[in-house]
Amino acid sequence: MLIEAVKQGNILMVVDDDQIEIMNKIKNGSEIQFEWKPKRNYQFHKKAMALLKMVLDNQNTYSNMDDLLVEYKLKAGHFMEHITTKGKMIYVPRSISFAEMDELEFGAIFSKFIDISLKHFCDSEEMGNQIMQFA
Repeated sequence: MLIEAVKQGNILMVVDDDQIEIMNKIKNGSEIQFEWKPKRNYQFHKKAMALLKMVLDNQNTYSNMDDLLVEYKLKAGHFMEHITTKGKMIYVPRSISFAEMDELEFGAIFSKFIDISLKHFCDSEEMGNQIMQFA
């Protein structure tokens, strides 16, 4: 069960009516356990996609964002190993969706995306400066 809340002093306050419904199902005095994760920042996600779009527009290998994103995920090590029915090992990129990773995990991936951009897609000082504006 996912509950989104905002910390107000020493109290956690749910963020909307759907969350209130979830909280109402928990009996008063019940002890609950939860794992804290910072909520993903949509603006940070947009920044990562803007970086990839800028790289896409300045290279000739990939024709679309999906293919470029697969390359970035593989270079960042954000994949699962999978053995096919023929025994061949392949790498399957993992998701960077909001549901699959928290803000801290996404921040680490974004940092790798900056490094990948500089190492593999930067062909001029100007391009390097543009990439560093995302850091």
